[in-house]
Amino acid sequence: MNRITQYNVTLSPFYFLINEVELAPVFLSAEVGSVADNIVVMSYDSSLSPDIIPATTDYVVTGGGETFMLDGDGNVVLDGSGSPVLMVSNAVTNVSVSSTTVILTLTRNIEFGDNVVLSYISGANPLQGVGGGQCEDLAEEAVTNNIEP
Repeated sequence: MNRITQYNVTLSPFYFLINEVELAPVFLSAEVGSVADNIVVMSYDSSLSPDIIPATTDYVVTGGGETFMLDGDGNVVLDGSGSPVLMVSNAVTNVSVSSTTVILTLTRNIEFGDNVVLSYISGANPLQGVGGGQCEDLAEEAVTNNIEP
């Protein structure tokens, strides 16, 4: 014989406190060559705070031709096998933030065909959205090279 049991449940009203949290802008892409051959434009999915500008040293961009490392006397530095040591970093000299973009000015021009990547490691003034959400660090993100031959 099957027995059916009835349960009466009374639910008390529950109240939830929901804090509005500003989500950080998400990195979408980066390109070089549309503005100038030494300008990297980084795009984000939402507005960035124009009041907080990261340091130039928070960014590392590689690419920009074969530049050899020089010693204090101006001589090309050689590695243990006698090959010239390439300087792969292209120093960032200026950072500006506008709307959903970060503009990086580089020391050297990027050349047609260069493989360009960038990294961002937040420092004292981390890149963030207008509501305060801090952008994530980036590791070796590909930069689209739009330099014409």
